[in-house]
Amino acid sequence: MADLPELDRDEGLVELEKLSLVNKKKGRFELLPLTLVYSQTELMKVSEFEALLKNKWVEFFLNFLIRESPNKYESLERVEPEIDNILTVMDWCWLNNRLEMFITFAEMMNFYLWVTGKWGSWEKYIRLGLQVSTSLDKALEQARFLRRIAEMKQFQGNLDKAESFAQKAIKSYQLHGNKNELARSTAGLASIQIELDEYETAKKNLIRL
Repeated sequence: MADLPELDRDEGLVELEKLSLVNKKKGRFELLPLTLVYSQTELMKVSEFEALLKNKWVEFFLNFLIRESPNKYESLERVEPEIDNILTVMDWCWLNNRLEMFITFAEMMNFYLWVTGKWGSWEKYIRLGLQVSTSLDKALEQARFLRRIAEMKQFQGNLDKAESFAQKAIKSYQLHGNKNELARSTAGLASIQIELDEYETAKKNLIRL
């Protein structure tokens, strides 16, 4: 229904609600369980249409995050209700070998998973992001996930691991000449080293900035 004009879309949703096929909660519509099962069964009978709809499903949430992610804190209220749906999209991308798309989602969702306290999902998708970026030989994306694992380990209090991952990210950024990300990773490493009471080492790293 995303391709319909807004008025037609809204009228269609109201009609579906009258027929008790969808349920409205806080301005959002969701399929009722029986309707969902029936729709999925019917969809599987027409493979080309199923593929088309799934591509549109992925595209919808991708465009949603692209639109919302530049102002993360302001968009949190809109993104948070969709997190479970977006994680379902990410799992589908992972299982269907849409790996570059998976990386894109994983990078944009990092903030939202962290700030909403979804620690298990946060760790899972950072690690999968590192695995995918490594397998696709995407060095800069790999370095970003290394930096995020360092942040995660620091948050968990595993400072030695955090320091190790931060150093790996820095080496990659040095190799590829990404100065902005290098500065962020170096500052992150210094923060970890301060917690480790490695003040002189942290000072040397900060001076390099």
